[in-house]
Amino acid sequence: MFNQWRRFQFFDKELVKGEDGQGPHPDLEKLQITAAASGKGQTIFGDEDGCITLCDRKFQLCKFQAFERRVCLLYQLQQQNILVSVGEDHHCQKVKVWNLDKTDRDTDGFLTVLSKDVFEGLTLARCAATCVTATEGLSLIAIGLQSGSVVLVQGDVQHNKASSRVLNCSPGFPIVAFGVHTIGAETWFLVATTSRVVSFQNLRQESLEVLDEQGCANGTATYTDEHELIVGRQEALYCFNKDGRGATYAFEGTKILLAHMRGYLLVVTA
Repeated sequence: MFNQWRRFQFFDKELVKGEDGQGPHPDLEKLQITAAASGKGQTIFGDEDGCITLCDRKFQLCKFQAFERRVCLLYQLQQQNILVSVGEDHHCQKVKVWNLDKTDRDTDGFLTVLSKDVFEGLTLARCAATCVTATEGLSLIAIGLQSGSVVLVQGDVQHNKASSRVLNCSPGFPIVAFGVHTIGAETWFLVATTSRVVSFQNLRQESLEVLDEQGCANGTATYTDEHELIVGRQEALYCFNKDGRGATYAFEGTKILLAHMRGYLLVVTA
């Protein structure tokens, strides 16, 4: 999968400047960023005030109020200009889905295709959301929780008609990362928690299979475009797929962050 490791001890920094070309970009500088995503030619930031800011390649900004309070998580679909967000609204966490290519006739803002309390109709204690993903057709949105459960939002999401249910992965241990892989009528759901790595077939609780009895720290797992869940630990990187545990790459060092993009795996170590 990875043909060559490249180690970077530092990065060259270039200041994003404002229109005057002198100081830093004033609107970007004052953002208190709490979440970020990218795709469709833009970088997207969520902040402490509940706003979402879209930034294109020319650093032109578009900002809108998405939640009453904090934006917690963002996920941008790759094939559609649709943004999935989780944030704090009315003293509860909500998942909201925005179509960034369409305008709401009533508000003149981006069209909200789904707005739903994450815990609506569920017998779950409220807790923080830790990660989110969605399928390209929006038939599924998965929200990982601090409690070790995953909320699955399924149905006609694009018309604000969806129901929720729960998969229990590792009670008491936070969800770190996950990914969905569908082939024909079969769906595999891989999940990394701080205590173990598990998989589900066709999103059924009874199909839970433990792939590894060890998990990983928060931020140290990522799901790739090749449908592999990569988990980082002190001694190595471990790859998992629908068939179970795959390749292992020996790589010493305390892992702080793993991320994947366009065939590249980024590993930040202490």
